[in-house]
Amino acid sequence: MSKFSISAFALSAALIAFPLNNVTAATTSGTGFTVQVQVTAGCAITTDGAAVTFASTAGTAAAPADQTHSVGITCTTGTGYTLYITSANTVTGNTARIMTNGSESIGYRILQGANVIGNTVGTGLGSLTGSGIEQSYTLTYNITNWTAVTPNTYTDTATLQVDF
Repeated sequence: MSKFSISAFALSAALIAFPLNNVTAATTSGTGFTVQVQVTAGCAITTDGAAVTFASTAGTAAAPADQTHSVGITCTTGTGYTLYITSANTVTGNTARIMTNGSESIGYRILQGANVIGNTVGTGLGSLTGSGIEQSYTLTYNITNWTAVTPNTYTDTATLQVDF
């Protein structure tokens, strides 16, 4: 008799001696639960961090050339936002800015394309919508009144603001 025949015979005898009708299936139970995350509206600002510096120019020469500066705004998809820039030195109106040295000043403005960027909410670039991807803007800084002033360094502190 072969090994296979003996093994088959032993298995048959075991099944007769120990029937399978007492075997029970395992039971399981479970409960559902929620997995969630709440996404809130948000915006991030990026700049190159460099100061905007006009070229040194003799007070008797023409005003220095315009300067540009790039900024990036990333807002969550569908988030409406406005961009404006506050200045430490402002004069009457929302768009007039000045660089000062003591009591003397040189006027300037900030533009994005043909749009003058204001100092307060609603006076900058408005009604923009976030896409979740950085949106870049090139800002142009333009001297508006070039008058006789004392030779020195004239400054202002500007802060980019995004309201959403």
